[in-house]
Amino acid sequence: MEKVDTVELGARLRELRTEPKLTQARLAEAAGIEVQSLSRIERGEYEPSLSACVALAEALGVTVDVIARGASSARPDPSAARMRMLIHRASTLTPEQIALFLKLMGEVSGKRGD
Repeated sequence: MEKVDTVELGARLRELRTEPKLTQARLAEAAGIEVQSLSRIERGEYEPSLSACVALAEALGVTVDVIARGASSARPDPSAARMRMLIHRASTLTPEQIALFLKLMGEVSGKRGD
């Protein structure tokens, strides 16, 4: 079995993160890992666990193979990554915050969300 090059893996991960303009903090939050860990992974200083790779892949909307080997068949859709991030953040809102958010979105889109 071929060993994973952590420097290449980190570079791919950084590219996948920056393509949809995600910060390390936002990606780390969505994947449930520490920002410092993500930073070390991107610099090639740390080989992530399988569970970390799965969480990062899910947060970015790609397969683990895209992160681990650079499979080019599935580039992330930047809007899909942003939507997943929005859903993740919305899951932490209180019912009052959700109501306010829906009202704001209705006003922005020109539709009432009553």
